[in-house]
Amino acid sequence: MINLSLDKKLSDLEKIFGIETAMDSIGYTIMRENLDSKYIPKELSSFPVEGPVLNYTLDGNSIIVELKRGFLSISAMDNHTIYLKWSLNSFDPDKNNENRFDSVLYDDKLLTVKIGEVKLVLSDNAIDYYFKDEIVRRELFPSIGLRNIIISNVREESILSGTGERALPLNLRGCKINIWNHDANGSYGPGDDPLYINIPILMDVHHDNGYMIFYNNSAKGEMDICSEFKNTVKIEFMGGELNYYLTFGTMKDILSRMSDFIGKPLLPPKWALGYHQSRYSYNSQKELEDLYDKFQELGLPISAIHLDIDYMDGYRIFTVNTKNFPNLRDIGERMSKNGTRLVAILDPGVKWDKDFKIYREGIEGRYFIKDPEGNVIKGPVWPGNSAFPDFSNDEVRKWWASKYIFFKENGITGVWHDMNEPAVFVFWGDNSLPLSAVQSEGYHYLVHNKYGLEMAVAGYDGLLGVTDGERPFILSRSGWAGIQKYAFVWTGDTESTWKELKQTIPTILNLGLSGIPFSGVDIGGFSGNPSEELFIRWFELSSFLPFFRNHSARDTRRREPWAFSENTLKIIKKYLNLRYTLIPYFFSVAYESHSKGFPFIRPVCMEYPDICSDDVFLIGNSMFVMPVLRRGLKKVRGTLPPGRWYYFWDDTICEGNIDINVNIEDIPLFVKEGSIIPMDRDGLEFHIFPGKLDGFTYYDDDSKLQPKFIKIEFKMEEKNEGFIVTWNHSGELMDEQSELKFIAHKEGKEIQMISKISDRMLYVT
Repeated sequence: MINLSLDKKLSDLEKIFGIETAMDSIGYTIMRENLDSKYIPKELSSFPVEGPVLNYTLDGNSIIVELKRGFLSISAMDNHTIYLKWSLNSFDPDKNNENRFDSVLYDDKLLTVKIGEVKLVLSDNAIDYYFKDEIVRRELFPSIGLRNIIISNVREESILSGTGERALPLNLRGCKINIWNHDANGSYGPGDDPLYINIPILMDVHHDNGYMIFYNNSAKGEMDICSEFKNTVKIEFMGGELNYYLTFGTMKDILSRMSDFIGKPLLPPKWALGYHQSRYSYNSQKELEDLYDKFQELGLPISAIHLDIDYMDGYRIFTVNTKNFPNLRDIGERMSKNGTRLVAILDPGVKWDKDFKIYREGIEGRYFIKDPEGNVIKGPVWPGNSAFPDFSNDEVRKWWASKYIFFKENGITGVWHDMNEPAVFVFWGDNSLPLSAVQSEGYHYLVHNKYGLEMAVAGYDGLLGVTDGERPFILSRSGWAGIQKYAFVWTGDTESTWKELKQTIPTILNLGLSGIPFSGVDIGGFSGNPSEELFIRWFELSSFLPFFRNHSARDTRRREPWAFSENTLKIIKKYLNLRYTLIPYFFSVAYESHSKGFPFIRPVCMEYPDICSDDVFLIGNSMFVMPVLRRGLKKVRGTLPPGRWYYFWDDTICEGNIDINVNIEDIPLFVKEGSIIPMDRDGLEFHIFPGKLDGFTYYDDDSKLQPKFIKIEFKMEEKNEGFIVTWNHSGELMDEQSELKFIAHKEGKEIQMISKISDRMLYVT
């Protein structure tokens, strides 16, 4: 049985990569196994921290707690956020910051610490966490060493979410997950774990009372979320330090505050929110030009076309196959002048070839990851055996960044980082570098999860100098906490099934609740041939996601908008046009994500704490989407969030339980009463859906690093028999927007009104 399995694996690898790379994968796999068995201990030692509290010192903004065995450092970051560090040895206090604690009381071996509405009580063997006088978490003292283990008890009713990219429900209660960035081998579906982006960050929310915990440890790990024991979360790391942030409040509060520590999301260039067309692969300049011209001929809006690995010369990075793409720069610049950008893929693997300049520079500079014996790791990927840059080294990142001038020289605006877990072709076992591989920051098992993030840091720095002042665009398959500062992400090699279409929603929502707002999915799924109906439904859903890209594997049927039927093309054009109509609203939501750390698309429980659903989502806080997720569905039944909602397509006012007939071209979309939605139809329009509006901020800019912008902050409230809209405005683009065009939606009619921006007020009767 085993031999048959290995024979099939060899046959499959040979078909895809050729016999040489298939044999290299066997050699690499054996080498990896030998290294890890020699240098990675089979048993990792761990020592339990033991109470009671013997003493404590308060110095600056640190409380150093001495226990019977071990020490704990507690720092107050603000009046809702704390930072904890555990060690078997004492810590130096944080003397550089003033004391933020409200009180510290030590009585009968109990230590009670208060800061704002947060209270910690340390007893013999546990910490009880209180928020607003309610206990929200009990945490047992950990075991630390080469294994770090911490066990906590959580509330029975709370929603547990986050942890990065998961093909799992929004509420992860009952799941056991791996914290290890992993290439899904070309296809995955619901339940597969792990995937490409794993972050040890977990949100625990019940009603409007919760907390988020972020473990600042990138080591290989596992998290059991109430799977083995009810209401018990266990997390284990293979080494590293046991340090973590905890912040308390509502879901919005904790997302905003946590983003202060892991990083606010980037503000993308506006074109990145448009439609992206891709395929593995467009193989020639003529095919690329014909593709672009077809979009123009059919009047289909498009913001970017992506080139997969076949644009390169033998898959060597920072090269172009000039035989197939004789003048890539010309087509890239022609597209860019008309508003369509060229995006090209880039992998980290550098072909092992002494005649290849990038490889020679890496060897001479000692820039590549090595094994514990000092030899450069050689692993097979697309170009064959390759070396892998050590992006944990600042000098390596600077060297890598200097190569991004290549993209500008070839008319390429954005860069797509792929295979950056990093992935390696293997014969069995984990498809990455050996756990024992050595990087500047330590063994690979400690820093593997940060590889894609650190590549993105280098890439972002590289693009800063070559984008003529425009904000860079990077798309990354892998990442860790902080990737949101540098890149968009997508969900990788999904299968083309109805189940995976449904899975798209909780996957994107959990990414958003992990601090990553700008994400999307390959429309139709990457690996397979969706039916026409499935593709349409996937396209409709994706038109409301932050990243909107059509992409598929080499051996799949064509997926361009015109590849199915005239009716499908008509539906796709409808949603393409809708996407661009809503860009002013989407960009304003993107600005809110950038400034506050909120997700772009949101679980309903973020705005309405008593509602948790995997099937629907909000865009910002004003638009509500109910995608069609089952084959042949003719009617959508569901429950709207509290309040009155306008059905986007005809302005019907809906409340509570709904029952809507849907044809193949329909996706139920609603706008909350009291919303202002900026749209671009015949120029910029502000659509008013009357009701009480606490506030909405419209934002636009020129996509520059130092942008000229306009920001308008709106409010709306009832006044006599109508509504009064007021606003304040700022920014250099204000003068270019001297008038505001309003469209009031009332009783199924659109009422147009024009106001000078300087009026600051509009009365809607």
